[in-house]
Amino acid sequence: KVALHELYEREGVVLNFIASWCPPCWQEVPSFVKLDSEVSTPVVFIAADEHDGKRDLMVRLNQVEVSQPVLLVPPAEIAKLEQYYSHDMLPSTYLIDKQGAILQVFQGMISEDALSRALARYLPESGAVSAPVKTRSSLGSIAF
Repeated sequence: KVALHELYEREGVVLNFIASWCPPCWQEVPSFVKLDSEVSTPVVFIAADEHDGKRDLMVRLNQVEVSQPVLLVPPAEIAKLEQYYSHDMLPSTYLIDKQGAILQVFQGMISEDALSRALARYLPESGAVSAPVKTRSSLGSIAF
């Protein structure tokens, strides 16, 4: 058993809710794996709806070489988890600080750049580097 506070109390945490049957989840998992190797804030995957799909989940995790923790939430604990981490779609990602406060929630896929910017903004101690955001002025003058 793992208590969620054990995951975030040192440096905060990135929680990413996934499911074996969710194609967008598996499109973004490699970005989370890469990011986890670049920043100090750990990435943890949570699968709370696998029921009979646990084997499918493990096969997919091995295919993309996930070495980050994956928490399989028992069916009896799902209601308790949803009290704190409710979302309408998968994947869903939560940035959580050292005190357990939810700083940002992303529902649906998130790009690696957007996640890096959010980490740099909300958890600067993570070491994430924020790529510059292109604005009108940074695009230079465009003539037609």
